[in-house]
Amino acid sequence: MGMFDKGKQGVTWDYLRERHPEILSELKTLRDWDTVKAVVPEAEKLGDYSLFSLQALASFIKEFHIERGLLGERIESLSQKLEDTRTEMRERDSALEKRINVLEKGLSDVQRKTLLIEGISNLLPRINELEEKLEMNQAEILARFEKSYLRLIEEKVEELVDRRIRELEGSILGFSGDLAKSLKELQERHERLIIENYELKREVERLRGALKRKEGELAELKKKLSSYAELNRRIEELQKRVQEYEKKTGRLSKAERELLRLTGAGSLEEALEAVRRMKEEYVPKSKVAPLLSELKRLQERLDELERENAALREKNEKLSQALKMLLEREESEES
Repeated sequence: MGMFDKGKQGVTWDYLRERHPEILSELKTLRDWDTVKAVVPEAEKLGDYSLFSLQALASFIKEFHIERGLLGERIESLSQKLEDTRTEMRERDSALEKRINVLEKGLSDVQRKTLLIEGISNLLPRINELEEKLEMNQAEILARFEKSYLRLIEEKVEELVDRRIRELEGSILGFSGDLAKSLKELQERHERLIIENYELKREVERLRGALKRKEGELAELKKKLSSYAELNRRIEELQKRVQEYEKKTGRLSKAERELLRLTGAGSLEEALEAVRRMKEEYVPKSKVAPLLSELKRLQERLDELERENAALREKNEKLSQALKMLLEREESEES
């Protein structure tokens, strides 16, 4: 009996549950697990779990389509938010430039006032000298007045400059904090996209390995099918010759002896029984053709998934470049 013996026990649901629980655990993570599980009774009835495998693969492809759509939506949303961030940054840059211009104007006013005060300070000694000459008795009063007046002016100038500097530092720090937070969020989303892309790539590699194993099994089936077909042809020819000879004589012919030698049977009846078993085990090409077609379709689907994954990687590269440009721009502005 060969691998196509209908009475031989194959893989069953209990066998998978007892010997390979990790396979079932992975399959249960599928969204469409109920549909996959519903195929089990039919597969057990047919005695062939390839139907269960195909349903699991179809559910995985369906789930991959869903995940790919969600990833596309996330990338589109991220691109939109990145564009919004760029617009917001341009607006903030414009507002910051306006604030800097106002502050520069205020500093210019402070500088002019400072120069005026310095000029007055330079004139005060001369005025004091004149006053000392005119009013010798009021020298001490004028000296105190001068010191108090200069101290008051210096305090007012320092207060004005400190206030302007605090306003500038507050506006710059507030803007930098918001920008750093936005950049951090963009970086975290980019890292999540890279991880998702890596997981998709690893899943494609797993499918490729499964497809190669199926191709190996198919090649083995083709080889056995070819040998069975040739053996069946020879047996049918011998059987026809035996039947023709039996009509003419009841003795064993050379063809009958050859049939006994080929089958290894002890009698002609056993040889004919062996021939019938071989015919039952023969697998017609019509049953193998759907498997070939399915493998070809899976190969085409795998190529399509690889192309889509390459497109996703290209989008991720573009996002990485955009994020890198934003970070470089922020660093240059901070320096």
